[in-house]
Amino acid sequence: MRVVHTAIQAAAHTGQRAIAEYLLAKGARLEVCTAAMLGDVAEVERMLTHDPGLVWHRGGHGIPLLPHAALSGRPEMLALVWAWGAREGMEQALGLAVLSNRVEAVGWLLENAGPDLGRSLNGKTLLERAAELGHQEIVALLKAYGGP
Repeated sequence: MRVVHTAIQAAAHTGQRAIAEYLLAKGARLEVCTAAMLGDVAEVERMLTHDPGLVWHRGGHGIPLLPHAALSGRPEMLALVWAWGAREGMEQALGLAVLSNRVEAVGWLLENAGPDLGRSLNGKTLLERAAELGHQEIVALLKAYGGP
C-alpha cells in the first residue's frame, strides 16, 4: 500500500515552518497537524472544539497530532492537545523535540507525559543523540529525568 501525503503534510511532519507558511499562502488547506506544528494554539483549539475527533487525526505518514505539537516547541500547544486526549506518539514527540532542539517542549513532555527515556534513535539513546547534536540544555533535562 502506497502512502500518499500532500506537500503541506510533509512540511508539517518535518517541522518546516517556512515551507508550510508558504504553501498556506498559496492556498493549501490548513489541517490540525499543520496548525499544531505552527504553534497556532487558538486555531487548534478552535478546530478541536468544532470537531473533537480531530485529536485522533494523523498527518503525513500517519504521524499523530502529539508529535506535530512537539515540533511547535510550545508547551501550551502540547498542554492543549494533551488535555483533549492526544497521547499517541509520545516517544516520537519527545524524539522530534530532542532532535529539533525544542527545549521547552522536551521539558513539558518530561514533566507531564512520562515518556520512555530508553528509546533508541538509530541505535542511540535520546541522551546520546542530544549530546551528539550539541543540545546541552536538553542533555541536562534528560539527565535530570533519569535518561540513560
